[in-house]
Amino acid sequence: MGKLTTPYFLRYFVMVISDSVAILCAGVISVWVRYIFNGQFEISLYCQLWPVLILFLFVYAFGGLYPGELISPSEELKKVTQASSLCFMALAFLTFMSHNSQLYSRGIFLMSWLLVLFLVPLFRIITRKICCKFSWWGNKAIILGAGKTGGMIARLFLLKGERGIKPIAFFDDDDKKQNKYIYGVKVLGKINEITKVFPDPKDLIMIIAMPGMGKEKFSTILEKYEYKFKRIVLIPDLVGVSTLWASVVDIDGILGLDLRQKLLDSKRQFLKRCLDICLALVGGILFSPIMIIIALLIKLDSKGPIFFRQKRIGLGGKEIYIWKFRTMVQNADEILQEYFRKNPELKKEWEMNQKLINDPRIIKIGKFLRKTSLDELPQLWNVLKGDLSMVGPRPIIYEEIEKYQQAFELYKKVRPGITGLWQISGRNNLSYSERINLDTYYVRNWSIWLDIYILAKTPLEVLKCNGAY
Repeated sequence: MGKLTTPYFLRYFVMVISDSVAILCAGVISVWVRYIFNGQFEISLYCQLWPVLILFLFVYAFGGLYPGELISPSEELKKVTQASSLCFMALAFLTFMSHNSQLYSRGIFLMSWLLVLFLVPLFRIITRKICCKFSWWGNKAIILGAGKTGGMIARLFLLKGERGIKPIAFFDDDDKKQNKYIYGVKVLGKINEITKVFPDPKDLIMIIAMPGMGKEKFSTILEKYEYKFKRIVLIPDLVGVSTLWASVVDIDGILGLDLRQKLLDSKRQFLKRCLDICLALVGGILFSPIMIIIALLIKLDSKGPIFFRQKRIGLGGKEIYIWKFRTMVQNADEILQEYFRKNPELKKEWEMNQKLINDPRIIKIGKFLRKTSLDELPQLWNVLKGDLSMVGPRPIIYEEIEKYQQAFELYKKVRPGITGLWQISGRNNLSYSERINLDTYYVRNWSIWLDIYILAKTPLEVLKCNGAY
């Protein structure tokens, strides 16, 4: 099988360098900006603070951020924010206790804090995107179970190499699956043959993805392999529930999972609503000049109103109307039906995605607005009204309820969003079932950190214009 060990130290070192550069950049930018704006201090005073970097790296390491494998993006954002804030609060306390607080600029301190919270996650994303292309990146893993669940796990890690897990083999007791390839990963044998194929698996991760596995079989696997692998990850037999917020509960030695949908908690809904209102107000003010320009361009491009109103399904299944800048000609429905009569094969594309790649109804400026998602800026008003959230499931029409099936009941429990996981995961390049899965995942796994992660990543995806038409 070749060399199994992966340079753990190298992965650790790369992430340390990434964080170090991000923190130093935050400090340099803050000091330089303050110095330009009539800063009355010696720059050398701040150069002496470089040992503070060691404090940050130590706290990050203690928080489990190195090398950061098997941590979700939202959880990593949470850890980085908490660790960084802890460091800055410690610095503030130490500075105050030393009676030297008058020597340092509060503006530099606050600016550095904000920049670290932004630059560290950004540098981590960029570092992983670059490094995942190299063979030394990631921890190799074997998957027990070559069924639907095992295949899903393998596909996830293969598509998202930045997560740092590389599936290299399957093991399954089903004779029919032996020597088969699943997403390019081969089934190398039965479960009791693992150590024959990998005599020294101490640097491997074992992922057990066998829903329905009996207690005796699970106990046997643990007894045989528990101390031989670097890490063992169990995918529980909770189809449709496995992505819920879960915490381990010890009931007199019995393992339990406390499952809660935190987005449906009234306190967290209030917090999310407050965040929505603040962001919508700030966004409305910042983007008002751009919206005025867009309105003028639409009037110059074609006859008709500036805004367009669409009927959608909102919280509780009630009917809502969301606003967009008009990107189509006025008689859009008639033109679409005529287009289908001349091109009947394209009707299937419409029925599958409710969109057309080359839509004949779109005006000239409309193509640009759709590519950049600027046509959705008026929806900030919908957020203020309470029809939409800044982040949430994709707003759907009544004709789509049938496609959502049982997932529609979950969809109705939250406000749809201007952006969401579907927006940062491929947009219209996704299949319809993938969109539904992402909406379901979002509701079940919501956290304020997940919202912040989605909001932070949305501008990058919009600028790339992937899957936008």
